[in-house]
Amino acid sequence: MGRAILRRDRAKEKLVKRVFFTSVARSGVDADRRRSGFTLIELVVVVAVIGLLLSLVLAAVQHSRESGRRAQCASNLKQIGLALQGYQDAFGVFPRGWNFRHFSFHVAILPQLEQGPLFQRVDYLADAVTGTKNSPIRQTALAIYECPSDGYAAIQYAGNSLGTSYAGNFGTGVQTYGYNGFFPIGAGANPAGITDGLSQTAALSEILVSNLRYDRLRVLWPTVPMMSPSQLEMFAAQCSTVAPSEGGETMTHGHPWTCGDAGFTLYNHILPPNRPSCRNGTRVQEGAYSPASMHPGGANVAFGDGHLKFVVDDVDLRVWRAYGSRNGNDAAF
Repeated sequence: MGRAILRRDRAKEKLVKRVFFTSVARSGVDADRRRSGFTLIELVVVVAVIGLLLSLVLAAVQHSRESGRRAQCASNLKQIGLALQGYQDAFGVFPRGWNFRHFSFHVAILPQLEQGPLFQRVDYLADAVTGTKNSPIRQTALAIYECPSDGYAAIQYAGNSLGTSYAGNFGTGVQTYGYNGFFPIGAGANPAGITDGLSQTAALSEILVSNLRYDRLRVLWPTVPMMSPSQLEMFAAQCSTVAPSEGGETMTHGHPWTCGDAGFTLYNHILPPNRPSCRNGTRVQEGAYSPASMHPGGANVAFGDGHLKFVVDDVDLRVWRAYGSRNGNDAAF
């Protein structure tokens, strides 16, 4: 009798253990199943990580594209500089910044840029640079004159003309130093007359083309006239801090590429890169015309010997003025 009771108790114990462990196993499986899905917090974290990765990828792609555009912009400037050298080899002097009908040096060097047929279509004598006969030339797009980082040079709007992202250096301030840049008035510069040396004299730089809007670095701003030789620095300070208004010219900076004149296709070294450009009363030549670019921190400059330099915005003004002069007097800066 006692043995029968013992066997019955053991059987019950085994049954209880079997039920218990089966229940535990099932609860573990259910827990694993419950844990196999995402919680709301986990989903938010995953979405945030994916968003961060996408932003990093897009930033890298944009940086890569801008690096390519900047390289192409510099290459264009280099080719224009070499074309100036080719012109000098052919004629013994560099081209004028503008001739008696105000055609730009961009027109003069077309044959050196393998644009001889276009050059043959230019009417130098019978019509002015802004005349009807030269309208087809003004409307011709030349990629080498357009910096891809900007893009506005390729848009027709100023009298249906196209612009240029590259301008020539005509000095450090006409009212004080005359036309002492790479492109003097009248005849083109003779290499022997560039006494500072071609490698130390800026020939070309970038500009931002007008786009019919009052963008600070694309407009030629009006200022109070300060035209005496002693007022150059006061004028420079006024221009540097000019308050944008709706009184500036919004379609002549860089337009048209065929027109050689201050503010159109010529710049100067009164102010460093990426500063405003200003008329000086009605005396256009005495204005300040600053180079500018879409490249962060500065602008590319091509020197007389053809080499390029990226000049930063905070370049020492004396160094910048020295680059702008072809014939000494650097101590005055």
